[in-house]
Formats: sequence, structure tokens, C-alpha cells
Amino acid sequence: FELDNRTWNTVEHFYQASKFKQNNPQFYHQFCLESGSSFCNDPARAKGAGGKSGKYKGTLLRSVNVVIDPDFFTNRSSECMRQALRAKFTQNNDLCEILQLTAPAELWHKTRGAPLTRMHNLEVIRDELMN
Repeated sequence: FELDNRTWNTVEHFYQASKFKQNNPQFYHQFCLESGSSFCNDPARAKGAGGKSGKYKGTLLRSVNVVIDPDFFTNRSSECMRQALRAKFTQNNDLCEILQLTAPAELWHKTRGAPLTRMHNLEVIRDELMN
């Protein structure tokens, strides 16, 4: 999908990139497909690059000097997720139709080793698309 004048392989790529948009725009760009970086095509590697350690399977993907924007988790994380989800589902008709077919169900996300998380943002996007 396209967002912020760039092409993103996954929502994960945009979300991880957004952690660095304000203070490290060069690193932010490394997550988009146009960059050709070592993690622009792989969501697991992107998550590692944007994660706490900046590593994926022990390999450092982010310089220790590149840190997450201080306001990301307090002010911007939810909105970045909503932007990415909205772009993904408005730019792909098949995915939009599938998402709408889930109504009115609650949507949950399972990550290995973590409790279930309700996907409120995705439910909001679904409701917007149905109106």
C-alpha cells in the first residue's frame, strides 16, 4: 500500500518505520520498498530493526545511535497503526471485502507467548468502510 508518498510492504513496516520518522527520517525511509534495504521486504526483520534492540536473530539492523522518537508510544502509535490499516484496506478491494465480511465479530490478534489482543483499530476501520 502507499502512504506518506512511499510504498510499504506491510502494516508492520509502516508502523516500525513511524517510530523513527521525526528524529531519524533517513532510517524511517529504510522500511519502505523504495529503499531496497535488507528489511524492506521482510516483516520479521522490520520488526527487529524497529524493536527495542534493533536486532534480528542477533544481527544488528539499526545503529545504536538511532533511537525511537520519544513521543511515539505516548502520542502517535495508535494513529500510525490506524493510518496504515486504513491505507491497506482502502487500497485493496479484496481485503476490504474480506474485512467487511467479519462484521459484527470482535477481532483478536494472537502472538506466540503473549495474551490475545483485541484489534480495536481494525474494528474501527471496518466500521468506517461499511458506512
